[in-house]
Amino acid sequence: MRRSTLILSAVAFCLIAAPLSAEESVTKTTDPAGTWHWVQDYGQGPVENWLMFKMDDEKLAGNYRRGDLKFELENCKIDGDKLTFKLDLEHNNKPVSVTCNAKVDDDKLVGKSSVVFKGETTEYDIDAKRATRPVDVVGNWKLHIEAQNREYFPEVQVTLDDDKFKAKYVTTEIGTHEIKDLTLKDNQLKFSLSLEGDAGTLDLKYEGIPRGSKINGKVHYEAGSTSGSADFTGKREKPSEK
Repeated sequence: MRRSTLILSAVAFCLIAAPLSAEESVTKTTDPAGTWHWVQDYGQGPVENWLMFKMDDEKLAGNYRRGDLKFELENCKIDGDKLTFKLDLEHNNKPVSVTCNAKVDDDKLVGKSSVVFKGETTEYDIDAKRATRPVDVVGNWKLHIEAQNREYFPEVQVTLDDDKFKAKYVTTEIGTHEIKDLTLKDNQLKFSLSLEGDAGTLDLKYEGIPRGSKINGKVHYEAGSTSGSADFTGKREKPSEK
């Protein structure tokens, strides 16, 4: 097998690369899809707050979680970087109406929540950050990679077993390969792969940022004196609702 063929084929099942330089940083986004977390004191001690958003057919939906409680969000809308939604809760069997207005700035969500309880309105700050959890990347990722005027559509299968990742790459070009070092840290998904072929060893390193059911990043490859990189995008099928 020629080295060029090995490189092009290997790129087909790649996902993400070693830490990107400032010039190669993943494009920032105002897409709210994904998991957000912040701690808020509502007068009775700090409370952990979680927001989960997903985009289905260009329609935004989500839920709010606090402890074991889960509440569906209403009227979720994103206009540019402006995010709005409403939420109906209960406190001591009394209804609580919440209206939120926030700004999405990549991995930050900052704004205000207006809480109406017993006829009185109180405002609270929202200062949330993306908090991608392992369960948020479980699923089958359909990737799209363009390299050297060719397109590739590999599938990345990610599962959790006893809180540990298991991952496989499935391609028509090179078959299926197991990934042993997939990690999720600071909202970044990373892994690497080393392949042995007739032309020698091909090393691949990957880095991407998953946001909800979408992901984008770069794949870097090296084989002897040949090296390069390519952008990729991806979409997850049937994301977990846990």
